[in-house]
Amino acid sequence: MGKGRREQSPKDFIRLASELHLDVTLEGDKVVETIDTFLREGSQDVRLFVWVDSSEAVGVSTTALPPSNNGALAFLRVGQSPTLQCMTLQGRSYATGEDEKVAEDSAEIEGEEGAASAGQPATLELLQLFARHCFVPIVQALQDDKEATSLDNLEDKLRELDIALGQARRLALSKIPKVKLIADPVIAEVAAKNEGKSMEDIDALGLSDKVQDDEFLNTIQNGVTQWIVQIRKLTTLPTTTSFPAIDSSGNADLEEISFWTQLEEALKEVPVELQKPEVLLTLNLLKAAKRFLATIALDNNTGLDQALGHTSDVAHFLRHYPAPQLEAARDWDQFSEAVIAIMDHFPKVRSSRYYDLQRCAKLLEATTFTMNRRMVSILREQPEPILFMGYSEYEADIYY
Repeated sequence: MGKGRREQSPKDFIRLASELHLDVTLEGDKVVETIDTFLREGSQDVRLFVWVDSSEAVGVSTTALPPSNNGALAFLRVGQSPTLQCMTLQGRSYATGEDEKVAEDSAEIEGEEGAASAGQPATLELLQLFARHCFVPIVQALQDDKEATSLDNLEDKLRELDIALGQARRLALSKIPKVKLIADPVIAEVAAKNEGKSMEDIDALGLSDKVQDDEFLNTIQNGVTQWIVQIRKLTTLPTTTSFPAIDSSGNADLEEISFWTQLEEALKEVPVELQKPEVLLTLNLLKAAKRFLATIALDNNTGLDQALGHTSDVAHFLRHYPAPQLEAARDWDQFSEAVIAIMDHFPKVRSSRYYDLQRCAKLLEATTFTMNRRMVSILREQPEPILFMGYSEYEADIYY
């Protein structure tokens, strides 16, 4: 007779899942202690994160997951039940020698913030797949086919979550630069010590000797020149960025909305950066030294006002464009409402100064692909209502 399957403990389940999905062995006093604490009877911890960091070391925590990792799992416990649920948050990835070199170069260019966000798109994509291909079908299976239930609203929310995760992923993949104006360390230190005070009185701030220091002035002037270059990388985007690539499987309309709303937010952060005490002190010091070339260029050559006007105009038109509503439609009623809302919204483009006819046509083309994709999806999920209704009913309720 064959032997029955050996009963596995929760600790064995965590160990085997980590070996299978992450290709790691859970060793080390801290790792074992954290797992034991999580599994201890009466523990208030309901989740356990296991991940592989960039140095290939194993990390565990019951509180937080680091933003950058080479693979991660989440173990969940419902109440005091000994049964655990395992969710793959990011598949195991392996860095080749070339990948490591690229990662090092990226870290040098983008800094710690850029390196930390490198794993965000993959994790967000996975969460979107869970929402779309796991959570929504499960809720659909729980519903009564004949009667609308409270789960209808839950399905709508899950579809909205799918759209929101997609938008967050596009934001993580965005090439829109963030403007961070870094001042000279000496000036930054003086500004920090005099927080809340005026940055105009150079003598009172103890920088009168720097007004005659040509080497120091050249250094901060070069810094201002770099600020201008950094800002112009952002302000040229409204006139140089083409419409996203349109194809039947993509979401070019959502990408277009996401680009302009994100660009508007990024541009609105620039005046905030320019009002930082260390930035104001840098400019005041250059003016006191009669180094007007850089300060005038910062005021007049960045194109910030024009870019803000252009972007705000376009974002105002696109912000309420109902493409997310169309993408989230789960039945013919919601689909019809979304299409009508889109047709009602399009005439508003006449009030936009910068969203031209060519770009508007591309937006409509991208939207038709979304419409086609949603129609096919609704037909697959709910074929009976439309395929088996009488023509008169179809003409009254569907045809428009």
